[in-house]
Amino acid sequence: MHRQTVKKYFDNEELSRRVYKERHIITYHFKYIKSRMEQEPDLLLTTLWKELKQRGYTDAYRTLSEALLFYSI
Repeated sequence: MHRQTVKKYFDNEELSRRVYKERHIITYHFKYIKSRMEQEPDLLLTTLWKELKQRGYTDAYRTLSEALLFYSI
């Protein structure tokens, strides 16, 4: 990491979160995600991600995990 980037983060009181400017593709899958989480509360995120991939979700696993934290389904 560049020293200027480190300084920028060091000067902030708290880290900023990733901002999704437009409607994220994950929002189209909310209904399915919510239903799966109700059916199986201990569902692993990797399992959910694989199911979503079969349903047409094209983003990465990390994007899914960040989006779920951001949107707090």
